[in-house]
Amino acid sequence: MTGKRRVADDPRLPRLLDAAEAAWRGRQRKLARAMAAEREAAEAVADLDARKAECLAMMSGAGSASPAQFMAACRWMQWAEAERGERNAVLARARAAAMAERDAARPVFGRVAVLSKLSGKKPGG
Repeated sequence: MTGKRRVADDPRLPRLLDAAEAAWRGRQRKLARAMAAEREAAEAVADLDARKAECLAMMSGAGSASPAQFMAACRWMQWAEAERGERNAVLARARAAAMAERDAARPVFGRVAVLSKLSGKKPGG
């Protein structure tokens, strides 16, 4: 087996690892942004749901609302249902984008892990 070089001895390995780690850091930033957008969209839906629950509780109160207040609440509930549909669409797009970023990050992470192992370094270290 003389004459064969070990992969770990390849002088290009440190540069490859540096490049892979830089790519991983970029993917991490993109993934963090996508996950933050998903979280924000989910919070918007949850906030609207909480406000709808408050409105329903007010509407179901024992005659505490006037007919005008009841009609205004009904109109608001109609608007809220339409708004929830729009917010759910935003949430679905945000979740799809976050999933796509996770899928894109997997091979980059794997590359860093393999190169780190070959070079004897801990990933990110």
